[in-house]
Amino acid sequence: MSKRKAVEYTFKFLSIMELKPDWTFAEHYFEIIKSHKARQAWWEQRQLKLEDHSIRISTELPEHEPRPAKTHRGRARGVWCVQLRRRFASLSSAAKFVGRSTSNIARAIADHGRSGGYQWEHFNPERHAHRRASR
Repeated sequence: MSKRKAVEYTFKFLSIMELKPDWTFAEHYFEIIKSHKARQAWWEQRQLKLEDHSIRISTELPEHEPRPAKTHRGRARGVWCVQLRRRFASLSSAAKFVGRSTSNIARAIADHGRSGGYQWEHFNPERHAHRRASR
């Protein structure tokens, strides 16, 4: 910024401020500088307080504990088709067989309903004596 622009800016700022009639231009200018430094010092103090607060909160609050994983996650569970009396190795193989999505088969198992025209259950070796594995 050129010196002329700086002086114009200062005069505009001084016209907004309440001018003291007995002060010189330099005294007004130093007052502006002093108030700028005061704001800057306040801002630095505010940042320090915020940092202290975040440290205090992070030590006082308990840490988030993740939910325990489901036991069957990551391993395929067998599926039993009631009408066909047939065991499928997984939901995806049963879904491919009937041409539906895995969520449709899972919903049929949960609601004791049908998907693809068939009733589905989770495979239980004690309950499903006649088991035939699908390929």
